[in-house]
Amino acid sequence: MWRQKTSLKFHFPVSKLSWKLNSETLLVCAGSSVFGVQASSCQLIFEISHSDFITDVSASRNFFVTSSIDGTACGWDWQGKRIATFRLGICNALSVHGDVAAVGCQGKQIFMIDVPASRILSCTKVDADPVSMTFSRSGDAVLCFFAAETLPKLDFAPATELIVFTYQDGVIQRHNAVSGPKQSRFVSHPCWAVEDTTIVSGSEDSSIFCWTKLGVFIQKLTLHSGPINQVDSTDQGILVSASDDRTVRFWRYGSSECE
Repeated sequence: MWRQKTSLKFHFPVSKLSWKLNSETLLVCAGSSVFGVQASSCQLIFEISHSDFITDVSASRNFFVTSSIDGTACGWDWQGKRIATFRLGICNALSVHGDVAAVGCQGKQIFMIDVPASRILSCTKVDADPVSMTFSRSGDAVLCFFAAETLPKLDFAPATELIVFTYQDGVIQRHNAVSGPKQSRFVSHPCWAVEDTTIVSGSEDSSIFCWTKLGVFIQKLTLHSGPINQVDSTDQGILVSASDDRTVRFWRYGSSECE
């Protein structure tokens, strides 16, 4: 079970989060900006921005990637310098593993891009607009939520289908649907946790839900007072959640209760 460790307060609603690999550096997205934060000291390291609302941020060891409704996905180094720009149309979601990012775009498309090489590896047509993308830690699978219908600009429709795609040699293929982690209303960016055995997702009702990869319910976390925008986890067993209540909460796996 998860127990809160500490929290951070921001002036704007926090929409997305991502950890730097094997690091305590946390990326916090709010509006059109992303802030680099040292989690242990709560110290601001850098700030970068797009020309419009940032929809997602995802990190690897050497760089991180942002996506925006300004029509671009951008790669950045850890000093906040832009290293790549991809003009893909309105980008809803992304996830990074190694040098590769999976980017879900309006128009029912998923792009696989090599960020350091500034190269598009493939474009896959899907049945609906991707709302969120999450690589497994092993890099051989991508967890994707799909919208119930095409998303108007800045109007995030309910995500009603969770699909696992396999990834190999620059191309993704649909593998299986996961039943269980579905809500009748808004569902936030999910994540893999506990060595890729658990799926965690938030909801508009301020709750966080934990499931097995097959959709069996495990636990509900309820300390937030606003809609959950994203959850993310580390290899060290820490789960972090971001909410419209303007807090970031940290949870540790293995406790008998949540406080």
